[in-house]
Formats: sequence, C-alpha cells, structure tokens
Amino acid sequence: MARTWSGIGVRVVSMVGLSTVCVALASGGSSGDDGVERVELDNGMEVLLMPVEGVNLVGVESVYGMGFWDEPAGGVQASHLCEHLACMGGTEGFEARESYEHFGQVGMVNAETLGSLTHYDAVVPSEELETVLKVEAGRLVSLDFDADLIRFEGVRCAGEVESVMNAPMGALGKFAVMAAVQAWGSGATKISLRGGPSKMDPAVLRGLYAARYTPTGATLAIVGGFDVETVRAMLEETLGGVDKREPLARTPIDWSKVPERSEASWDVSRTVVVMAAEPLASGPEAAVVAGLMMMKGWAADDADLSKLASFGLGAPIFWGVGTRDGGGMGPMLVATLAPGADEQELIEAMHGRFDTVIDSASAMMGQTVMGVSMFANPETVPVPTEGMIEDAGKRMGWDEALATQMMIGNTALQLALRGHLAHEIGGGLDELDAGQLSEQMGELLGRAHRRVLVLRPMDVTVGQE
Repeated sequence: MARTWSGIGVRVVSMVGLSTVCVALASGGSSGDDGVERVELDNGMEVLLMPVEGVNLVGVESVYGMGFWDEPAGGVQASHLCEHLACMGGTEGFEARESYEHFGQVGMVNAETLGSLTHYDAVVPSEELETVLKVEAGRLVSLDFDADLIRFEGVRCAGEVESVMNAPMGALGKFAVMAAVQAWGSGATKISLRGGPSKMDPAVLRGLYAARYTPTGATLAIVGGFDVETVRAMLEETLGGVDKREPLARTPIDWSKVPERSEASWDVSRTVVVMAAEPLASGPEAAVVAGLMMMKGWAADDADLSKLASFGLGAPIFWGVGTRDGGGMGPMLVATLAPGADEQELIEAMHGRFDTVIDSASAMMGQTVMGVSMFANPETVPVPTEGMIEDAGKRMGWDEALATQMMIGNTALQLALRGHLAHEIGGGLDELDAGQLSEQMGELLGRAHRRVLVLRPMDVTVGQE
C-alpha cells in the first residue's frame, strides 16, 4: 500500500516519504544502549521490546521475509497483493477489513512491500496492544480471503501504480524492480502491473503467502508505554502459540542466462531503465556494497542525470540484501526517463554512476562498513524522549500528539528493519576485509557484471493485453 497512515489524514509517499521521515525523526538522540530487550519465541520469531516512559501509545512493527523478489513467473505484484490481503483479510475474531479499520480509527495503521520484505505498522493506545498481537498471530494461522477480496484489492494495487505513474516525477522504482524480476527471472517480455493483480489465482496466492509468511525469520518490534513482563506473557499467549515453520528458500535468478541488455513492455505510460549488477556472494559484502550504492549511486546534483531522468533511485539498503545463492538482486539503479530525453544517454549516465561508486570505494569503504554495522544493529536506535519528540514536531510541523505518534511508530519501524537486516546479513560484518572488498569493486560491479532492462509502455488497453 502507499504509506497512508489511516485515521489522521497524513499521507507519506512510499520510499521518498519513508526515508525523509526516518531521517528527520532519527536525527538527534543517543544510542539505544540498554533500551532494547530481545525475546526469541520458541517458533523462531525475534521480538524487540523498547519501553518508553510517559506515553500511552505503542508502536508495533512486524517484518516478514517476503517481497517482490519472491514473486513467481507471471505473478507481478503478487507480494504487494499479499500485503493488502494480510491487512484486509479476516482472522480469528475479525471479519474482512474489520481489524484494519478498527486500528485506523483508534490510531495509525499501514504496510509496505519492499524487495525482500514486507512490514506492517500500527500505532495504537497501549490498551490495544493485545488485540494487535492477536491479529498478528491470526495473519500466520487463520488469514482468510476470497476471490472477491482479491479482485477488490487487486484493483487497489493497480491504482497505486497509476497514481505514481501520473505524478510529475514518475517515481516508479519499486514497480520497475517488480517488472525486472519477471523479465530477468523468467524472461517475460510483456508485463502487466495494472491488469494482472485482480486476476490472480487464490490458490497461488495462498501458496506464496504460506511459503514466506512464517514466524521463523520474522521480526517484531514493540515500542512505547507497556510493562515488559506483561508483554512477555501476551506474546506467549498469542504469537508464541504459532507453530514453528521455516520459510521456503528464495529461488535465485540465473544471471548467466540474463542478457547484458534486454527490453520489455509494461502497462505503464513511462519508460524506465533498471540497471543492476549481479548479486555478491555473501550477506556482509552485499550489505556493504548496497550501503555504498545508496550513498553514492544516485546524486541529485549530477547534471547529466538531472536532465535525463525525472526520477532516479539507488535502491536503499532497507529494501533487502540479495546474494548469489540466497536470491534477490545486487546493487542497482532505477531511472524514469525524462520527457524528450535520450534513452542511450541515460543508460551511459547510469553506467557513469556505477563507475563513481567503484571509484569512491577506497575512500568510503571503511565509513560504509561502520554505517552498515550500525544500521544492522537494533541497539543503536535511540529511546524516544520528550525532547526528541518536541524537536521532531518543530522540524516536521506536527503538533505534540502527532509528533508522539510518528516518533513511536518510526522507532518501531527502525528497530524492526534493523533487526531484519541483521538477520539477512547473517553476521560476519566484523570480519569483513574492507580493503580487499574495495580492491574487488571494479570486478564485482564492472560493466561485464551489469544488466540493463528498458521498460517501455505497451500500446494496449489495461486488462486486454
């Protein structure tokens, strides 16, 4: 879903808004130190608890290892649709849409699908926490949806594409990567992001959901006003009762079969270029190079890019860490071709940005390793204080109530994303040889290891291709 916080009339646009708000709220404050308590349930779910004094709110963030890297051949937007169904489907004690609407009325609720993960957000009064946990458990054991709900939510998924497509920037980064999964993973040359979701087979969606939505490998963060021992008991009674289940392995793209340059048509009115290097071998290497790509891969002050692309993105590290054997994608850039711009010039400019990343590696690798190590450590997230909330409100133009909600919610988001990233990396950052990785960058990200996909508008009516 687009990042709409229900119940308060605040819209935060996916990717751009999320990163802006996270940076604004995360700045200032000290390390989390002893503010985070870890709980691992018997089924493998990791829970991060951060009590905050003086608030009667809780932010609950759950992260599951399913994103658009997991979408099957012909199933573009399937992960996004599963996100909608997890929000709107029925669970034990709740009819379809009932829990989502309830949490939106008493607080804020939303969700977002990214490359290797989907996260679910809720900020509610503290007395609603047990209900949130019951719904979360229900998503794993009793989620109910039918063909009618699939059609309805499929239309909404398509509407999100149309909304972004028609915006001046055309910030189609996520949708372009969804299309790239189809083109590079299964050789698709005609991709329907708008016409396909509402027609998906319920059995296929249930199978995909069951394969990746598991307690093992999932991360849950709870931040706000609560008693730790009381919440421990709640967790055991709700999510602790879910049977242990491992997620199915992600199927890697066979990069040896992906041509250096390919093209596909899609039911979007903008031309977008996706450029990606082959994934690296290990989680630590992949995470550090992704961090470097996020910092140096796209520059707003690059004159060549600014005249050639209306939107550009160096895929953020919180999208996920792709590896050679574990699936997903390597370092990438995505660009929406500006009206009247030359396509080949844009591709060459994107190659130039990759070269800039390679050239900057020796000077920035040590700094990048430190940054990724901090971002992959939930204990670096500061505990919100009254002063931090007041400062965030002033900078963002929010009143005290909204600033408190957003600070609590953002802190839960930061905790959960960092915990999930640490799980994806799998350890080993401390042993990474930054100097050796710098020397290998030319080989790892060189032109011979890059793939280019050009997505062009198809000349058909949506739903009739």
